[in-house]
Amino acid sequence: MRSASQPERKGCYELTDTKRHRYSVLAPIPIETKLELASLAVEFFSPVSYRQMCKVIGIDDGEAIRPLSGRDFLKYLKAMKALNDPDQYLWQIRTLLRDMCSADILTDMGIGSDVLIGRHYYYQRELTNLERMGKLWLAPALGPEYIYRVYSAATCQIIGTLKGEGRAGTALIVAPNWLLTCAHVIRDMAVSEQQYLRDQHFTVTDTLAHESIDIGLVKTLEELPVTPGLSFRDPRVGEPVFTIGYPRIPLSKESSLILHRGEITNPEMTMMSGDKIFTYSAIARPGNSGGPIVGEHGSVIGVVTHELAQDCERPGSPFFAGIGTAEIATSVRALAPDLVLPVETYE
Repeated sequence: MRSASQPERKGCYELTDTKRHRYSVLAPIPIETKLELASLAVEFFSPVSYRQMCKVIGIDDGEAIRPLSGRDFLKYLKAMKALNDPDQYLWQIRTLLRDMCSADILTDMGIGSDVLIGRHYYYQRELTNLERMGKLWLAPALGPEYIYRVYSAATCQIIGTLKGEGRAGTALIVAPNWLLTCAHVIRDMAVSEQQYLRDQHFTVTDTLAHESIDIGLVKTLEELPVTPGLSFRDPRVGEPVFTIGYPRIPLSKESSLILHRGEITNPEMTMMSGDKIFTYSAIARPGNSGGPIVGEHGSVIGVVTHELAQDCERPGSPFFAGIGTAEIATSVRALAPDLVLPVETYE
């Protein structure tokens, strides 16, 4: 029998203990912290850094370079004071390292004696010149949340009027004083001189629209922030993509950046009009026009143009079309010869 002095128990928890705290932190890591951890993992697991890392975590580097483990990485995070207590984040860090392997950023070299976070890794990925300029190449491991974070700083709504009514499209910053959008966005409305990127206002000094390709440029007075490592490349059939832009949202008090997932359904086709486009399954709505279509690897593969639908089709069943990188590059050279579009050459 339980004595009067013993606390009543339910399972293994004492009812009198009302402030128990879990040691492990199970909440998702903020994307900014996740990016920092991924960057540190790249540095830590690089064979080039092996002997330096061994000194930092206090282990013998031996004669030969060998892969370090996830447990070693936790020791490194402690030494670098990247987290208050990295052991509390063991599950999230293990998942991140696994995702980096799935994205071919890290190479899994097998498990050691530590079953919780004992897998060993090498970082051996070779980066292109454009990739080295930023961290967008980490997007396959960090996921859509990272893509949304990066492109929210580079994608803005372009506002204007048509017959007294408000109109809007989307544009992407491609150079300090240049925004890329669709030709029909700047043709179909009177573009307002004053525009906004989040809480920052900027002034439009000129708009340029290609005569035959649905690509346009907006020139600004103020310099706007360009995404480090931003690159353009051609679409590939079946690859996952995201549309990013400012579609109209019924009953919403403000404009919001919307990301929608889909895939490339045809990488290149020619319309009866002669226009060259590609098709994708991510939904694009009025207001998305001119916004970037981004691949899961973080590169821009095109911009949203008109949807393709016939009057006889039932509502909600159009095909969605994009202008690909080759057509964008041709248009930009014609409109602004001094503007260099960052097209991936894999050099």
